[in-house]
Amino acid sequence: MNVLKNIIVLPAIFFFTIPHLIPAQDPFLAVTIAHLKVHDVAIFDFETGAARNMSLRELVDPVGVAFDPVESKVYFSDRNTRILGRANLNGSDQEVLLRFGNKTVLEHIALNHRSRLLFWADAGRGAIFVSNLQFTVFKKLIEGGLVKPRGLVADSEDSYLYWSEWFHQEVANNAKIERATMTGKNREVIVERDIVWPNGITLDKAAGRLFWCDAFLDRIESVNLDGSNRTVVIEKSPYLQHSYSIALYGEFIFWTDARQSGVVKAERSNGTVIDVTTLAGQPGINGLSVSSFDQGTNACSRDNGGCFSTQLCLPEPSGRNCFCLQSRDDDSSCFYQSEEPLHPITPPGERQVITIRDCPGDTTITLQAQMESVTVTWVEPVATGPDGSTLEADQSHTPGEYFRDGSTRVIYVFKFNGETAICSFDVIVKGTGTTPEENAELDIRTILIWVGIGVIFLLFVLVIVCVSVCIVCSPRDKTFRRDGNLVAMETVENAPIDGDINTLTSQVSLSVDLQFRKQNGQRANTKKNAKKKKGTSPDDLVGMANAGFHTYEELPPSRYTDYKTNFEDSGRFNTMR
Repeated sequence: MNVLKNIIVLPAIFFFTIPHLIPAQDPFLAVTIAHLKVHDVAIFDFETGAARNMSLRELVDPVGVAFDPVESKVYFSDRNTRILGRANLNGSDQEVLLRFGNKTVLEHIALNHRSRLLFWADAGRGAIFVSNLQFTVFKKLIEGGLVKPRGLVADSEDSYLYWSEWFHQEVANNAKIERATMTGKNREVIVERDIVWPNGITLDKAAGRLFWCDAFLDRIESVNLDGSNRTVVIEKSPYLQHSYSIALYGEFIFWTDARQSGVVKAERSNGTVIDVTTLAGQPGINGLSVSSFDQGTNACSRDNGGCFSTQLCLPEPSGRNCFCLQSRDDDSSCFYQSEEPLHPITPPGERQVITIRDCPGDTTITLQAQMESVTVTWVEPVATGPDGSTLEADQSHTPGEYFRDGSTRVIYVFKFNGETAICSFDVIVKGTGTTPEENAELDIRTILIWVGIGVIFLLFVLVIVCVSVCIVCSPRDKTFRRDGNLVAMETVENAPIDGDINTLTSQVSLSVDLQFRKQNGQRANTKKNAKKKKGTSPDDLVGMANAGFHTYEELPPSRYTDYKTNFEDSGRFNTMR
């Protein structure tokens, strides 16, 4: 074991002024295991590559894990038994710190060893809580705008807390990553677009970056701590199909994946996978936490920051605030525990054996197109106590339920005289590749396309109808053929009229009136229009000076050759120019 590895060597006099001298410890990765017969926390040593289980008890579905370098304690949360606990690295002195009711759904946890604080996400209550490490008082720190908080990481140096919100269709919340100071102030969203299931998050303080893994989009991304300069780190990898937690160490990145059933190790620079480790031969890896050994302090490091012993000292980037004064009882978000000793775990030697038979294995099902869920059935396990009696189970799901896209842990818990035995397995449903939001967008897009096609078709039909109506209803000039010849006449003034038969003599000088009347009472527009209407019968054109209707007699061509009347001599009385 190397002494003070990865710690900058400082003058000896400085070490004596540090309130908490971090003990020597090789760096390691703490991992929660929750699958079949093993429900434990494992320690993976980076230097030696060795892995070992801590042999913890009363764990059914351990989720979060964190490490306190000051006291060399491992903290953990369990989603099924709803407990927060801790133990030494060798598994000794295991304690239950807080035990919650049925409404609580514990997710990831984070520890600020400088301020001696533990944070945890509660997806059942839609909030983030904080407690001192004596667990005499804890507080609801972040609430409002949260439904399914999951990932959680503490920046002990700058006193910021980061968390992720999980998308859930049933409650119609938006996935995002937020941060706030450890007093709950200055809350802001740093990632809110193109994100669905951000399960795990972690920090790279040296680079000033936040990393997260998205179990739906199957990729790992990073962003500056203020939300700028977003970058995709790893995507489209066969080793990244349903990630849950993420951690960084040196030039390597680690994540847990339900499809790989282990811890995946890759190069941070290019995403090249180096190794996949299934700790203790067991799949079902959940939480990850890399041990931290920095020596810094803040405003809450000494004497509870000057706050009363019954209060919480919560640090900020520029100071601290005291919360939860029990005697005043003026903060409904604060909760208190008695000073009684913490709850011990039953030693292994006093345990009674519970036998479980026919515990199902993992089941993988693929959704069909347009389906959001599928019915899954299985044969339920049977358990007997030490006296041979059949035990009833508390179970998280029952056969015949509907399961949505993703991995769902099914858990059966059997108890006998304070002892607990668990059967658990995963129901893995593979989706069609689109989010509910994308499915909605596709449905809307399809509707709009068909509406557009319908509108275009109706407009086309309307145009056809209008054209048809115009053709049918448009006025037509009546023309009369006389011996196969059309005669057009304008008003002729001063022309001699002979009774009912009007004749034009060859020597008559004519003047043309541009206005003339048709039989239907309409007036022609101009002389130009009149010229266009060659073929209009003289019976249709009646001179304004002659109110009655007249007939015209066609004369031999020799009568129209004096060239003074401006007639076109065609052998017929056709046109007047």
